[in-house]
This record gives sequence, C-alpha cells and structure tokens, in this order.
Amino acid sequence: LDRDTSGVLLFAKNENAHRLLSIDFEHRKIQKHYLAFVKGEPPATEGIIDIPLHKARKGKMRQAKPHEKNSLSSSTYYHLEKTWKTSFGDVSLLKVSPKTGRQHQIRVHLKYIGNPLLIDPIYSQKIFIKSSSQNNHDNALLCKRLTLHSHRIEFIDPFTQKNVTFQAKFADDMQKLYNALERNVALEISK
Repeated sequence: LDRDTSGVLLFAKNENAHRLLSIDFEHRKIQKHYLAFVKGEPPATEGIIDIPLHKARKGKMRQAKPHEKNSLSSSTYYHLEKTWKTSFGDVSLLKVSPKTGRQHQIRVHLKYIGNPLLIDPIYSQKIFIKSSSQNNHDNALLCKRLTLHSHRIEFIDPFTQKNVTFQAKFADDMQKLYNALERNVALEISK
C-alpha cells in the first residue's frame, strides 16, 4: 500500500507463508478491492481501465506510449457506487479492483479516465477538505491524505486451502468525509 492509503494490509508470519503468498500475488490469485473518492463522475457506471504503465521520474508511474519498450500491462476494474454534488464539483465513490499490481496503478488509471483521487499530491492535487457548515461548531478538517482505502482482500489460504476474506472499515477521516457528503454538509478545499 502507498503510505497514505488506509485499510487492509497482508503480512506473512514466516518465510514459507511469504513465499507462497508472493507466488499467489504474482499469479494474480489474490483479489484486492479498494474504495476511492474521486473528482467528477466516471464515463460509465462500471468499466475496465486497460492501459499499460511505464516508470517515470522520481518513483512515479505514467501511461506508456504505444509499443514503448519496458511498458507494463495493467488493468483495473471500477464500479460507481455514488456521486455527490459539492461546491467544488462532483465527488464520486468508486469500488476499484486492480487486476494487476503495478505501483500507483489505481492512481494513474483513475487520472487517465478523468477521475483522479480527490486528494492525491502526486497525480492530482494536494488539498485539505474541511467542513464549512455553520452547523459544524469546529469547522472540522475532514481529510488531508490520499482518498484511497484498501477495503477488502480475498485469497485461498495456502496452508488450509480455505477461502479467506479480510475487510476494513473506512479510517476515521474517510468515514467523516463520507458522512459529510451523505449529509450534504457544506465543504471547502484548502491548499
């Protein structure tokens, strides 16, 4: 996970488990599901973003040029959960499932379709979202980090061969943002 992404993270307790889980990740047997607050509304209620990526400067990734050497195939499925109208434009909540595991894949793919993460200092904008409602006594800071949450991970336990699912609720800041959007609280952006 990127440092500012909240949610489920899988750790192996020993070398053997690490090796087996690494193989499963490599063979795309582990399913990862994220929730993302993005700018705007996507072009369709669901879709697959199938855009190769390429390493860029300073640890970033970018869309690969056609037939570019060393490009990395990458594919991400998204589904629109909900869209809200705000004073700074539409905000949507997407369920996102990367089919490949490239660095910054979700972030680059969402930017590619015109719906970058609401807060993303590398691929979109570094902002803070506050409540500006008169009803909110403290003009609360709601969120100031990547609006990306690792919601669920599913895999077959390499030792028991049973299906395993781990799920994480929103972190507090993202839950506050969700609640404010649901209640139509007046929001403002700070840089």
